[in-house]
Amino acid sequence: INKGQVLTHYYRLMNKSGGYTWLQTCATVVCNSKNAEEQNIICVNYVI
Repeated sequence: INKGQVLTHYYRLMNKSGGYTWLQTCATVVCNSKNAEEQNIICVNYVI
């Protein structure tokens, strides 16, 4: 992922009743304004 891009993936997890719960994860890179070499990845997960 490059700065400014968003990566989105969908996946499912099996729950305890044997069914599936669908999830979506969105990730992006955030750079430190004081040090451009420091980068963080921010992920947000959604149950859909």
